[in-house]
Amino acid sequence: MSINQKEKNKRNYDKNKELIKIAGRLNQSRKKHIMFGNLKVVVLPADTIATLRNRFKIDETSETGLRWSGSSVNRAHLRGGEAGCLYSSVGYYYVRIFIAGVNYQLSTARVIWMIINNKTIEPGMVINHINRKRDDNRIANLEVVPMSANNVNRAATGLSTYKNVYVDYRRNYPFFAKFRFLGKHYYSKYALSEDSACIAGWEAITSGKIPLELVKSQSNEWKDGIYLKRALAECKKQGIAVKRPKFKTLHEYIASVEGSC
Repeated sequence: MSINQKEKNKRNYDKNKELIKIAGRLNQSRKKHIMFGNLKVVVLPADTIATLRNRFKIDETSETGLRWSGSSVNRAHLRGGEAGCLYSSVGYYYVRIFIAGVNYQLSTARVIWMIINNKTIEPGMVINHINRKRDDNRIANLEVVPMSANNVNRAATGLSTYKNVYVDYRRNYPFFAKFRFLGKHYYSKYALSEDSACIAGWEAITSGKIPLELVKSQSNEWKDGIYLKRALAECKKQGIAVKRPKFKTLHEYIASVEGSC
């Protein structure tokens, strides 16, 4: 191949690469969004369900829980095959699909739920894997919940045995509680132990500075005061002086707030 031909090929390649980038940006600009709290949420087109039903079929013998349908709209080599690729960094299966001429990336769990329930998922709602296994897309393992409720279903993080209590060993006081709601994070004071961090989290969540909907969405261990009772007992055993909170359960706190409205 001559040098001139190589240069010509390179120019064509660069030109096509730029056109692909422009096409990608135009594709993204055609997506509709709304703001839900601090989150920018993609709104799916009206014909989403019809498109999904035509393109896919639910099959729990598939590792992803989903297969490409035998419809002629799918490429021949896809028909009947498993739909979805595992993103190992997050642990979920995703599929890419064109809806009304726009390319969308959807989790297979969302696709399965929407096909089964024949409706799209409302903004601010997410799919919760009940058994906490993100690649288990069996229908019985999927439920739609508010984002804050999905967060409390996470397992305890790091060395902490309390949900929502985290550890950062870069600090002298490494333990802290963190709560998330509509894309915003709420933090407690840092503490020397996970038990005192749990109590600090309790103080934060009953301070009146955290949305009541976040409080209501907490796990039963928080709402029923199980974590608080355990943390107080452990602090007493370790000789850690802590202030006894006003409320013994989040139910008491919620009733107090709603009663004063």
